[in-house]
Amino acid sequence: MASKATKLPSGNYRSVGTIYSNGKRVRRSFTADKPGTARSQAEEWERAGKEEIKKLTLARASELYIEANRSALSSTTILEYESHSRNHFEELMNRDIYTLTRDDFQREVSAMTSSPKTRKNVAGFFIAVLRYYIPELPPMNLKYPPQKKKKVELPPLSKIQELLNHIKGTDLYLPVLMMITLGLRKSELLGLRYEDIHGSYITINRVIVTGEDFRPTVKETTKTSAGERTVAVPPEVLELILDKQKTSESDYIITMSTQYLSRHLIAAEKEIGIDPPITAHKFRHYSVSILHALNVPKSYGMRRIGHITEEMYDRRYDHEIPEYQKEIDAQINAALANLFFKK
Repeated sequence: MASKATKLPSGNYRSVGTIYSNGKRVRRSFTADKPGTARSQAEEWERAGKEEIKKLTLARASELYIEANRSALSSTTILEYESHSRNHFEELMNRDIYTLTRDDFQREVSAMTSSPKTRKNVAGFFIAVLRYYIPELPPMNLKYPPQKKKKVELPPLSKIQELLNHIKGTDLYLPVLMMITLGLRKSELLGLRYEDIHGSYITINRVIVTGEDFRPTVKETTKTSAGERTVAVPPEVLELILDKQKTSESDYIITMSTQYLSRHLIAAEKEIGIDPPITAHKFRHYSVSILHALNVPKSYGMRRIGHITEEMYDRRYDHEIPEYQKEIDAQINAALANLFFKK
Protein backbone atom coordinates (compact mmCIF):
# COMPACT_ATOMS: atom_id res chain seq x y z
CA MET A 1 0.00 0.00 0.00
CA ALA A 2 1.25 3.50 -0.82
CA SER A 3 2.58 5.38 2.17
CA LYS A 4 0.79 8.35 3.70
CA ALA A 5 1.89 11.53 1.96
CA THR A 6 4.41 13.55 3.96
CA LYS A 7 5.22 17.22 3.52
CA LEU A 8 8.64 18.10 2.14
CA PRO A 9 10.69 21.20 2.95
CA SER A 10 9.74 22.50 -0.49
CA GLY A 11 6.11 22.53 0.50
CA ASN A 12 5.14 19.65 -1.79
CA TYR A 13 3.98 16.24 -0.60
CA ARG A 14 5.57 12.85 -1.23
CA SER A 15 4.08 9.36 -1.19
CA VAL A 16 6.01 6.10 -1.77
CA GLY A 17 4.57 3.16 -3.66
CA THR A 18 5.83 -0.40 -3.05
CA ILE A 19 5.49 -3.62 -5.05
CA TYR A 20 7.27 -6.97 -4.89
CA SER A 21 8.67 -8.47 -8.08
CA ASN A 22 10.53 -11.79 -8.19
CA GLY A 23 10.93 -11.70 -4.41
CA LYS A 24 12.42 -8.19 -4.38
CA ARG A 25 10.89 -5.01 -3.03
CA VAL A 26 10.61 -2.19 -5.55
CA ARG A 27 9.79 1.35 -4.36
CA ARG A 28 9.05 4.59 -6.16
CA SER A 29 8.39 8.11 -4.86
CA PHE A 30 5.72 10.47 -6.19
CA THR A 31 5.61 14.21 -5.46
CA ALA A 32 2.67 16.61 -5.85
CA ASP A 33 1.42 19.89 -4.44
CA LYS A 34 -1.41 18.12 -2.64
CA PRO A 35 -1.10 15.06 -0.35
CA GLY A 36 -4.06 13.28 -1.96
CA THR A 37 -2.58 13.72 -5.44
CA ALA A 38 0.81 12.31 -4.41
CA ARG A 39 -0.75 9.28 -2.79
CA SER A 40 -3.13 8.67 -5.72
CA GLN A 41 -0.16 8.66 -8.11
CA ALA A 42 1.70 6.15 -5.91
CA GLU A 43 -1.37 3.90 -5.66
CA GLU A 44 -1.92 3.99 -9.44
CA TRP A 45 1.71 2.98 -9.98
CA GLU A 46 1.26 0.08 -7.56
CA ARG A 47 -1.88 -1.11 -9.36
CA ALA A 48 -0.18 -0.94 -12.77
CA GLY A 49 2.89 -2.70 -11.44
CA LYS A 50 0.90 -5.51 -9.89
CA GLU A 51 -1.05 -6.00 -13.12
CA GLU A 52 2.21 -6.22 -15.06
CA ILE A 53 3.54 -8.83 -12.65
CA LYS A 54 0.34 -10.84 -13.05
CA LYS A 55 0.63 -10.69 -16.86
CA LEU A 56 1.35 -14.07 -18.44
CA THR A 57 2.24 -13.98 -22.11
CA LEU A 58 1.35 -16.79 -24.48
CA ALA A 59 5.06 -17.40 -25.06
CA ARG A 60 5.76 -17.81 -21.35
CA ALA A 61 2.59 -19.82 -20.76
CA SER A 62 3.58 -22.21 -23.56
CA GLU A 63 7.02 -22.67 -22.04
CA LEU A 64 5.59 -23.33 -18.58
CA TYR A 65 2.98 -25.73 -20.01
CA ILE A 66 5.64 -27.83 -21.72
CA GLU A 67 7.75 -27.93 -18.56
CA ALA A 68 4.79 -28.86 -16.36
CA ASN A 69 3.83 -31.76 -18.65
CA ARG A 70 7.31 -32.86 -19.73
CA SER A 71 7.21 -36.17 -17.87
CA ALA A 72 3.91 -37.13 -19.55
CA LEU A 73 4.91 -36.12 -23.09
CA SER A 74 7.02 -38.04 -25.58
CA SER A 75 10.25 -36.41 -26.73
CA THR A 76 8.78 -36.15 -30.24
CA THR A 77 5.74 -34.29 -28.90
CA ILE A 78 7.95 -31.93 -26.89
CA LEU A 79 9.95 -31.10 -30.01
CA GLU A 80 6.70 -30.50 -31.90
CA TYR A 81 5.32 -28.20 -29.19
CA GLU A 82 8.54 -26.22 -29.00
CA SER A 83 8.44 -25.83 -32.78
CA HIS A 84 4.86 -24.49 -32.56
CA SER A 85 5.99 -21.92 -29.99
CA ARG A 86 8.88 -20.76 -32.15
CA ASN A 87 7.19 -20.69 -35.53
CA HIS A 88 3.49 -19.96 -35.15
CA PHE A 89 1.05 -17.41 -33.71
CA GLU A 90 3.83 -14.80 -33.62
CA GLU A 91 1.37 -11.90 -33.33
CA LEU A 92 -0.01 -13.36 -30.10
CA MET A 93 3.11 -14.58 -28.33
CA ASN A 94 3.66 -11.38 -26.34
CA ARG A 95 -0.02 -10.97 -25.51
CA ASP A 96 -1.41 -11.66 -22.07
CA ILE A 97 -3.28 -14.97 -22.29
CA TYR A 98 -6.17 -13.49 -20.31
CA THR A 99 -6.81 -10.99 -23.12
CA LEU A 100 -6.82 -13.50 -26.00
CA THR A 101 -10.09 -14.23 -27.76
CA ARG A 102 -11.46 -16.70 -30.27
CA ASP A 103 -11.16 -14.05 -32.99
CA ASP A 104 -7.45 -13.65 -32.22
CA PHE A 105 -6.94 -17.39 -32.70
CA GLN A 106 -9.11 -17.52 -35.82
CA ARG A 107 -7.11 -14.74 -37.49
CA GLU A 108 -3.86 -16.60 -36.83
CA VAL A 109 -5.28 -19.90 -38.11
CA SER A 110 -6.69 -18.25 -41.24
CA ALA A 111 -3.36 -16.55 -41.98
CA MET A 112 -1.45 -19.83 -41.91
CA THR A 113 -0.46 -21.43 -45.21
CA SER A 114 -0.01 -24.89 -43.71
CA SER A 115 -2.25 -27.90 -44.27
CA PRO A 116 -5.56 -28.12 -42.36
CA LYS A 117 -4.06 -30.87 -40.20
CA THR A 118 -1.07 -28.71 -39.22
CA ARG A 119 -3.33 -25.75 -38.45
CA LYS A 120 -5.45 -27.92 -36.16
CA ASN A 121 -2.38 -29.30 -34.40
CA VAL A 122 -0.90 -25.85 -33.82
CA ALA A 123 -4.16 -24.28 -32.65
CA GLY A 124 -4.89 -27.33 -30.50
CA PHE A 125 -1.59 -26.90 -28.69
CA PHE A 126 -2.17 -23.22 -27.89
CA ILE A 127 -5.78 -23.85 -26.85
CA ALA A 128 -4.51 -26.56 -24.48
CA VAL A 129 -2.05 -24.01 -23.04
CA LEU A 130 -4.85 -21.51 -22.43
CA ARG A 131 -7.15 -24.13 -20.91
CA TYR A 132 -4.34 -25.22 -18.58
CA TYR A 133 -4.38 -21.74 -17.00
CA ILE A 134 -8.00 -20.84 -17.70
CA PRO A 135 -10.05 -24.01 -16.99
CA GLU A 136 -13.31 -22.16 -17.65
CA LEU A 137 -12.21 -21.20 -21.18
CA PRO A 138 -15.22 -21.63 -23.50
CA PRO A 139 -14.91 -23.77 -26.66
CA MET A 140 -13.06 -21.98 -29.47
CA ASN A 141 -14.89 -23.69 -32.35
CA LEU A 142 -12.32 -22.52 -34.88
CA LYS A 143 -12.92 -22.89 -38.61
CA TYR A 144 -10.35 -24.71 -40.76
CA PRO A 145 -10.05 -25.31 -44.49
CA PRO A 146 -11.52 -28.67 -45.58
CA GLN A 147 -9.15 -31.59 -45.25
CA LYS A 148 -8.20 -33.02 -48.62
CA LYS A 149 -7.77 -36.76 -48.66
CA LYS A 150 -4.24 -37.60 -49.62
CA LYS A 151 -3.85 -40.27 -52.24
CA VAL A 152 -0.74 -42.22 -51.46
CA GLU A 153 0.66 -43.83 -54.58
CA LEU A 154 2.19 -47.17 -53.69
CA PRO A 155 4.59 -48.91 -56.08
CA PRO A 156 3.25 -52.12 -57.63
CA LEU A 157 4.07 -55.42 -55.96
CA SER A 158 6.61 -56.16 -58.68
CA LYS A 159 8.55 -53.01 -57.76
CA ILE A 160 8.51 -53.87 -54.07
CA GLN A 161 9.77 -57.35 -54.89
CA GLU A 162 12.48 -55.77 -57.05
CA LEU A 163 13.49 -53.61 -54.09
CA LEU A 164 13.66 -56.63 -51.78
CA ASN A 165 15.80 -58.50 -54.33
CA HIS A 166 18.03 -55.45 -54.68
CA ILE A 167 18.71 -55.11 -50.93
CA LYS A 168 18.83 -58.84 -50.16
CA GLY A 169 22.08 -59.64 -48.37
CA THR A 170 22.38 -56.10 -46.98
CA ASP A 171 21.45 -54.83 -43.51
CA LEU A 172 18.38 -53.15 -45.03
CA TYR A 173 16.69 -56.40 -46.06
CA LEU A 174 15.41 -57.60 -42.68
CA PRO A 175 14.06 -54.25 -41.40
CA VAL A 176 12.20 -53.58 -44.67
CA LEU A 177 10.80 -57.10 -44.68
CA MET A 178 9.64 -56.72 -41.06
CA MET A 179 7.92 -53.39 -41.77
CA ILE A 180 6.07 -54.85 -44.75
CA THR A 181 5.02 -58.16 -43.18
CA LEU A 182 4.38 -56.99 -39.61
CA GLY A 183 3.06 -53.47 -40.24
CA LEU A 184 5.51 -51.87 -37.83
CA ARG A 185 6.14 -48.20 -37.22
CA LYS A 186 9.82 -47.39 -37.60
CA SER A 187 10.09 -46.58 -33.88
CA GLU A 188 8.49 -49.96 -33.03
CA LEU A 189 10.85 -51.83 -35.35
CA LEU A 190 13.92 -50.27 -33.74
CA GLY A 191 12.61 -50.99 -30.23
CA LEU A 192 12.28 -54.77 -30.69
CA ARG A 193 14.57 -57.09 -28.72
CA TYR A 194 15.10 -60.85 -28.97
CA GLU A 195 13.43 -61.25 -25.59
CA ASP A 196 10.19 -60.02 -27.21
CA ILE A 197 9.99 -63.19 -29.33
CA HIS A 198 7.76 -65.95 -27.95
CA GLY A 199 7.59 -68.94 -30.26
CA SER A 200 6.33 -67.67 -33.60
CA TYR A 201 5.02 -64.41 -32.13
CA ILE A 202 6.66 -61.10 -31.28
CA THR A 203 5.41 -58.54 -28.77
CA ILE A 204 5.67 -54.80 -29.46
CA ASN A 205 5.88 -52.96 -26.15
CA ARG A 206 8.61 -50.33 -26.51
CA VAL A 207 9.84 -47.82 -29.08
CA ILE A 208 13.01 -45.93 -29.89
CA VAL A 209 12.36 -42.32 -30.88
CA THR A 210 14.45 -39.24 -31.55
CA GLY A 211 14.93 -37.42 -28.26
CA GLU A 212 15.04 -33.70 -27.55
CA ASP A 213 18.79 -33.75 -28.16
CA PHE A 214 18.15 -35.61 -31.44
CA ARG A 215 19.65 -38.78 -30.01
CA PRO A 216 17.88 -42.15 -29.74
CA THR A 217 15.59 -42.36 -26.73
CA VAL A 218 14.13 -45.66 -25.50
CA LYS A 219 10.54 -45.50 -24.24
CA GLU A 220 9.13 -48.56 -22.47
CA THR A 221 5.73 -47.90 -23.97
CA THR A 222 4.22 -47.62 -27.42
CA LYS A 223 2.83 -44.57 -29.22
CA THR A 224 -0.74 -45.48 -28.24
CA SER A 225 -2.34 -48.06 -25.97
CA ALA A 226 -3.38 -50.04 -29.05
CA GLY A 227 0.25 -50.06 -30.18
CA GLU A 228 1.14 -52.60 -27.51
CA ARG A 229 0.34 -55.88 -29.23
CA THR A 230 1.55 -59.36 -30.13
CA VAL A 231 1.93 -60.23 -33.82
CA ALA A 232 2.40 -63.54 -35.63
CA VAL A 233 5.71 -63.56 -37.50
CA PRO A 234 5.93 -65.34 -40.88
CA PRO A 235 8.29 -68.35 -40.55
CA GLU A 236 10.62 -66.99 -43.23
CA VAL A 237 11.01 -63.68 -41.38
CA LEU A 238 11.42 -65.38 -38.00
CA GLU A 239 14.21 -67.56 -39.41
CA LEU A 240 16.09 -64.47 -40.61
CA ILE A 241 15.71 -62.84 -37.20
CA LEU A 242 16.97 -65.89 -35.29
CA ASP A 243 19.88 -66.37 -37.69
CA LYS A 244 21.33 -63.01 -36.69
CA GLN A 245 24.18 -63.05 -34.20
CA LYS A 246 23.42 -61.82 -30.71
CA THR A 247 25.15 -61.72 -27.34
CA SER A 248 22.02 -61.85 -25.19
CA GLU A 249 18.23 -61.89 -25.34
CA SER A 250 18.20 -58.19 -24.45
CA ASP A 251 19.98 -57.29 -27.71
CA TYR A 252 18.01 -55.21 -30.19
CA ILE A 253 17.07 -57.07 -33.37
CA ILE A 254 17.69 -54.05 -35.60
CA THR A 255 20.64 -51.98 -34.45
CA MET A 256 20.76 -49.20 -37.04
CA SER A 257 19.66 -45.63 -36.31
CA THR A 258 16.48 -44.13 -37.71
CA GLN A 259 18.56 -41.71 -39.79
CA TYR A 260 20.67 -44.54 -41.24
CA LEU A 261 17.59 -46.57 -42.12
CA SER A 262 15.87 -43.67 -43.88
CA ARG A 263 18.95 -42.45 -45.74
CA HIS A 264 20.06 -45.84 -47.08
CA LEU A 265 16.50 -46.93 -47.92
CA ILE A 266 15.95 -43.82 -50.06
CA ALA A 267 19.27 -44.41 -51.82
CA ALA A 268 18.36 -48.05 -52.58
CA GLU A 269 14.95 -47.07 -53.95
CA LYS A 270 16.44 -44.48 -56.27
CA GLU A 271 18.89 -47.07 -57.58
CA ILE A 272 16.01 -49.19 -58.93
CA GLY A 273 13.84 -46.30 -60.08
CA ILE A 274 11.38 -45.79 -57.21
CA ASP A 275 11.39 -42.02 -57.56
CA PRO A 276 10.18 -40.17 -55.68
CA PRO A 277 11.16 -42.76 -53.07
CA ILE A 278 8.69 -43.91 -50.43
CA THR A 279 9.52 -43.44 -46.76
CA ALA A 280 9.95 -46.26 -44.27
CA HIS A 281 6.51 -45.45 -42.82
CA LYS A 282 4.86 -46.11 -46.20
CA PHE A 283 5.67 -49.82 -45.81
CA ARG A 284 3.20 -49.75 -42.94
CA HIS A 285 0.60 -48.38 -45.37
CA TYR A 286 1.52 -51.19 -47.74
CA SER A 287 1.10 -53.81 -45.04
CA VAL A 288 -2.40 -52.59 -44.14
CA SER A 289 -3.41 -52.31 -47.79
CA ILE A 290 -2.52 -55.98 -48.23
CA LEU A 291 -4.74 -56.83 -45.23
CA HIS A 292 -7.59 -54.87 -46.81
CA ALA A 293 -7.08 -56.54 -50.18
CA LEU A 294 -7.07 -60.00 -48.57
CA ASN A 295 -10.36 -59.17 -46.80
CA VAL A 296 -8.77 -59.75 -43.40
CA PRO A 297 -11.42 -59.02 -40.72
CA LYS A 298 -11.14 -55.39 -39.69
CA SER A 299 -10.90 -56.10 -35.96
CA TYR A 300 -7.95 -58.43 -36.55
CA GLY A 301 -6.27 -55.99 -38.91
CA MET A 302 -6.62 -53.15 -36.38
CA ARG A 303 -5.08 -55.28 -33.63
CA ARG A 304 -2.23 -56.38 -35.86
CA ILE A 305 -1.38 -52.85 -36.97
CA GLY A 306 -1.95 -51.29 -33.55
CA HIS A 307 -4.76 -48.85 -34.35
CA ILE A 308 -7.46 -47.59 -32.04
CA THR A 309 -10.20 -46.47 -34.43
CA GLU A 310 -11.76 -47.90 -37.57
CA GLU A 311 -11.81 -44.43 -39.13
CA MET A 312 -8.03 -44.14 -38.92
CA TYR A 313 -7.51 -47.71 -40.11
CA ASP A 314 -9.73 -47.18 -43.14
CA ARG A 315 -9.09 -43.56 -44.10
CA ARG A 316 -5.34 -43.40 -43.74
CA TYR A 317 -4.23 -46.83 -44.85
CA ASP A 318 -6.70 -48.26 -47.34
CA HIS A 319 -4.86 -47.92 -50.66
CA GLU A 320 -5.49 -49.88 -53.80
CA ILE A 321 -2.86 -52.36 -54.95
CA PRO A 322 -3.25 -52.85 -58.74
CA GLU A 323 -2.34 -56.56 -58.72
CA TYR A 324 -5.00 -57.34 -56.11
CA GLN A 325 -7.51 -55.07 -57.81
CA LYS A 326 -7.34 -57.22 -60.97
CA GLU A 327 -8.05 -60.35 -58.95
CA ILE A 328 -10.98 -58.67 -57.21
CA ASP A 329 -12.38 -57.38 -60.52
CA ALA A 330 -12.20 -60.93 -61.92
CA GLN A 331 -14.07 -62.26 -58.89
CA ILE A 332 -16.76 -59.58 -59.29
CA ASN A 333 -17.18 -60.31 -63.00
CA ALA A 334 -17.43 -64.04 -62.32
CA ALA A 335 -20.11 -63.47 -59.68
CA LEU A 336 -22.10 -61.17 -62.00
CA ALA A 337 -21.84 -63.71 -64.83
CA ASN A 338 -23.13 -66.42 -62.53
CA LEU A 339 -26.07 -64.22 -61.49
CA PHE A 340 -27.16 -62.67 -64.76
CA PHE A 341 -25.54 -64.40 -67.70
CA LYS A 342 -26.05 -68.09 -67.13
CA LYS A 343 -26.51 -70.02 -70.33
